[in-house]
Amino acid sequence: MEELENAEVILQSQEARKAMVACFTVIGGTTLEIRVRRMLAYSMTNKLASGLNWAGKKNKDVGKQKWPFKEMALCKCMFDALTQRLTTTNTYDFAQAVQKWLRYAPDRAGGAGRQTQQELAR
Repeated sequence: MEELENAEVILQSQEARKAMVACFTVIGGTTLEIRVRRMLAYSMTNKLASGLNWAGKKNKDVGKQKWPFKEMALCKCMFDALTQRLTTTNTYDFAQAVQKWLRYAPDRAGGAGRQTQQELAR
């Protein structure tokens, strides 16, 4: 998470933000959802994504509270890159694609964030 904090500080600069948007703009895909998935996979690991969710809420254990992706500069860079290529992009479709990708990050990270039914039975 420290790397993410450092990246957020760097992305406060206008030059860094423009460079990041330019990097995301060249990432292709046939649909909005595919582009979003590719941008997210390009920018973070599944382990890091396991510590994020869209709004940073819905965790009963305060010590394990997730970080809100929608408030990050990285999120704004991704949306700016998408709107440059896909003029019909809206915030709702973008949010849905990001939420779906973040939801399954613990499973892609080897199940570190979720327990299987067999583990629960033990």
